[in-house]
Amino acid sequence: MNITIIYIGKIKEKFFKDAISEYAKRIGPHAKLKLVELAQEQIYDNQINKSLDKQAHTIMKNIPKAAYTVPLAIQ
Repeated sequence: MNITIIYIGKIKEKFFKDAISEYAKRIGPHAKLKLVELAQEQIYDNQINKSLDKQAHTIMKNIPKAAYTVPLAIQ
């Protein structure tokens, strides 16, 4: 099984870096884990929808073919 996690922006918090490392170690024997970091799109007040559409397009390009997707958001 292959698991690809696509995320936006750099992970700066040590807690999250440690959690990712631990998850990768635990899942390693059962699945191949690939992390894809995408640059965060600059969002301007007058072009929010355009910026979000561009970011969505970038995410979609990085989803493997025939993948089962689970979108997650902070909200």
